[in-house]
Amino acid sequence: MDGENGGEQPQDEANHDVPPAEASICAASEGEKSAESHHEPGNGSEPRGNVRKITWLEYVLACTNIALVLVGVWALTVYRDQLNVVQGTLDQMKNTAAQADRLITESAKQSKASGDSAKAAQSAG
Repeated sequence: MDGENGGEQPQDEANHDVPPAEASICAASEGEKSAESHHEPGNGSEPRGNVRKITWLEYVLACTNIALVLVGVWALTVYRDQLNVVQGTLDQMKNTAAQADRLITESAKQSKASGDSAKAAQSAG
């Protein structure tokens, strides 16, 4: 069996497929290990894995976006109310036009009736 491995000790299974040069690059230095040692999972106060902390600028941007959404919703309600007012005004204008047409028709009838009664009075008198 020593002939298969060339007299070397068996390698760790985690680094079995990684060549030795790359395995040393992937290994963290002692300073990096000590800096990362306080990020243990389950600590609860520090982010785990690749999760990063949200900066104050991201909070400001999120609040700004929320405020813009609220302003947009408010503007839409104002525009809807204005549309309702304009539609009501248009309905009143249509009713006024119809009423004016009826008044013109009645006025024409009264004018004709006045003319007829004037002619009747002239011929009687």
